[in-house]
Amino acid sequence: DGPNFSEHPFYKQIADIGSVAFGLMLPVLAGFISMSIADKPGLAPGLVGGVMSGNVKAGFLGAIFAGFLAGYVARFLARRSVPEWLRPVMPIFVIPLISTTIVGFFMLYVGVYVGEFMGVLESGLKSLQSNSETFGVLGKIFLGLVLGSMITVDMGGPFNKVAFLFGVGL
Repeated sequence: DGPNFSEHPFYKQIADIGSVAFGLMLPVLAGFISMSIADKPGLAPGLVGGVMSGNVKAGFLGAIFAGFLAGYVARFLARRSVPEWLRPVMPIFVIPLISTTIVGFFMLYVGVYVGEFMGVLESGLKSLQSNSETFGVLGKIFLGLVLGSMITVDMGGPFNKVAFLFGVGL
């Protein structure tokens, strides 16, 4: 089923580096989505939303939602008129603090359901895979149709990524 990394320290180190790199994927995705919407004040809330997406098992779909939410909240706050004395600290303290709080609570209370949706989607695809082996060629054709439909629904979006990762995992 693959190499046993515990027997070879070098391979274990490579696997550890890869694990850390993939651990950064969700925060970076959410952070840069947020930063593309709200510029620098959106980076920290997006990063926090991405980390929380991993913590509540919402995956990359949750990270995408967190990034958009953080970006639009930060952008909304940046466009509010504030007193002159507060303007210098708005982009470096106030906007990230408020945006991070809002995104944090969103991920705690809503991100869990996104994670459940991802779990249902994954288990549905796994059951299709096991049934495709049971039903032979027709089952494999049906699984291919479902995965192909998921890929074409959003062309590069979250459903496309789920279908691709599922196909790679086969």
